[in-house]
Amino acid sequence: MRGAAVTGALLLPVAVIAAEKPATAPSYTYTQVYELVTKAEGGDSAAKTAGLGSLREAPDVPLAGAAWGRLMVVGGCGKAFVAIRYWDYWRGFVALNAYIAAHPSDPIPRVWRAASAVDTNYVFWKPAAARADVAFALQSMTEDPDLPGEPARCKLLMGIIAKDNGDLEAAMAWWQEAFAADPAGPAGREAARYLDLFTG
Repeated sequence: MRGAAVTGALLLPVAVIAAEKPATAPSYTYTQVYELVTKAEGGDSAAKTAGLGSLREAPDVPLAGAAWGRLMVVGGCGKAFVAIRYWDYWRGFVALNAYIAAHPSDPIPRVWRAASAVDTNYVFWKPAAARADVAFALQSMTEDPDLPGEPARCKLLMGIIAKDNGDLEAAMAWWQEAFAADPAGPAGREAARYLDLFTG
């Protein structure tokens, strides 16, 4: 019953997010928006601020709504006050869900939603749904090699979700794949950290 209430709540406040609009719409490409979010996820506060300030309501910019949602979650993770943190999380998931509903075939927002689920301890997006998002993204990336390179990150996320569900054997297998796919990149390094942590 509580899960249904949360799901319903996530669908309600689209008007809240749309209430404030920037004076002029920014001009970004799909790849530029993706890179902006990647930088923010890596701890670049300037990228996070730029994205939150320019992408909030920019319907002509690819990925804008999903990017803004992901950045809200990333920003919320740093908030000291729990109520404000969860308010940011909630708004972020509203934006992510709305964008994905309108663009269901785009895999990158699904990766962001799954990563946001992990970041927020699955409060607004459950493990099974996050796993389905990542599985869809992995399949899409296999079919379209021109998409931004996220396979290693997807495998890392699959491992984290498996761990959080108590399946350490599956988690280790996913992390090994993530490391093999991107040994020098951030996903590969994080996968190696998990492998070291759980193999002692």
